[in-house]
Amino acid sequence: MNVSGRKLEFHSKACAYTFLRELIYSVPEDCVSSPLREIYSKREDILKQRAKKAEKKI
Repeated sequence: MNVSGRKLEFHSKACAYTFLRELIYSVPEDCVSSPLREIYSKREDILKQRAKKAEKKI
């Protein structure tokens, strides 16, 4: 993953999770709120589409 010109590599999901959690908590809330809303909305739409595809069609 490349972020701000730095290549970040993690040896495990737990390591990536810990790093990203610390990064998010260290950033001021007003810097994160707009991207958070956009990503949340995007993921919510994807989940709705998956649920709709999973419905049984008779």
